[in-house]
Amino acid sequence: MSDNAPSEGGQPEASRAVEASPARGLRWRPGWLAPHGWTAFIGEIVVVIAGVLIALGAGELLAAWNWQRKVAQGEQQLAAELQRSYRPAMEQAVVEPCIQAQLAILSKRLMASGNTLEPAPVVESRIGDTVVVFPNRTYVDATWVALLDDGTLPHMASERRGRYASAYRQFARLEAMNPDGTRSRGRLLSLGWPLPLDAPTRADLLGELGEQSVRSRFQSLLAIQGMRIVDDLGHTPDRASIDAYLDASVTVRHCHAAGLPLTDIDSVMRDSGNFAPNP
Repeated sequence: MSDNAPSEGGQPEASRAVEASPARGLRWRPGWLAPHGWTAFIGEIVVVIAGVLIALGAGELLAAWNWQRKVAQGEQQLAAELQRSYRPAMEQAVVEPCIQAQLAILSKRLMASGNTLEPAPVVESRIGDTVVVFPNRTYVDATWVALLDDGTLPHMASERRGRYASAYRQFARLEAMNPDGTRSRGRLLSLGWPLPLDAPTRADLLGELGEQSVRSRFQSLLAIQGMRIVDDLGHTPDRASIDAYLDASVTVRHCHAAGLPLTDIDSVMRDSGNFAPNP
């Protein structure tokens, strides 16, 4: 059979592989680049590019959905953690007038004593004897730190993330004052002894009582501000859990037993913008 035998369409094979060019003679062109193949070739490229873009878009949507899910789960965890801080903050606000009453009684006793201090009653507690009973609570932030470290928090709405940061900042400042309170508790224990009093000793003890008074008031203010932010976030714990926490409070029990004043819980809740009073 001849090399130039016609194909099924009647055109010699060789004539399909070459084209005549007036300027450059014969030029070979692959069949897939024949003029009639350009449209299909470009179409295939467009389909590939579109597929890549769709895949990238779907990947971004999936990543965004995963972060939204992590943020939602993170908020649930943050709510539980902030509620753990909310309850001791409520305790601090409720017992504030009782703490001030204890400090005022001690100051009057100190001023009324002559050369020897009339000892104040000593109260036994789990953290040691004391003449003034007040809370010393831990405010946790492990969940906040974990969500910050794993990259979840940056995907939260900035305004809401700022509110969380403010709440944790208030509670951290509240706890940071605990060491000074513990030191003051130890120093004031000397008011339970028949201590010889001279002017410098009396002045020093009065100064310690004054410092604790100011510190307690500031702690109560921080507590109320922190609770207000938690409420704005929609994470206020239920009233029953707050009541149970206060019922178990050593400070609250001491204040009741001593007949010292406490702030009404409904008043604190109104001040912090939380609950309406019980019916």
